Amino acid sequence: MNTKSIIITIMALMAVMTATAKKKEYPRAEIKVGYTYHETFVRGSDGIIKRDIPFVLLANNEQSKFYNISTEYKDSLESTPQGRALSKQILNAAIDKYMATKDDEAMSAVTYKTFLYIFRSVHDRVMTVYNYAGLSHGYYTEPLGEIHGK
Repeated sequence: MNTKSIIITIMALMAVMTATAKKKEYPRAEIKVGYTYHETFVRGSDGIIKRDIPFVLLANNEQSKFYNISTEYKDSLESTPQGRALSKQILNAAIDKYMATKDDEAMSAVTYKTFLYIFRSVHDRVMTVYNYAGLSHGYYTEPLGEIHGK
């Protein structure tokens, strides 16, 4: 066999192996539910602020995730150097728009409304909560209690 034939044969075998290799199956949600969190807080001279924050619950029999889609998008975007650069461009564009129009909505899409994530794992028997307190971000875990149905 010549070199070209060997290379073509190897590439064909690799293609077949890749196509037949089992992909790791990630658990899929059996239910997706939307929630609206009504938040009220005092902010400096602005006084009492009220806002609604959308959340999503994804769950199956083994685990669940409760989160805000915008927060997850921002966190994912800022997890790589390229994403942080894009995030900075988006923020600068929003600041420019806000400065030109004084429209608070210009900043709404680029600011965090919440940092809250809640994960539950039946297998590990824990619930993990990620959030912030003051200026610090952190997490804590709690053991899952028994759930009794009727």
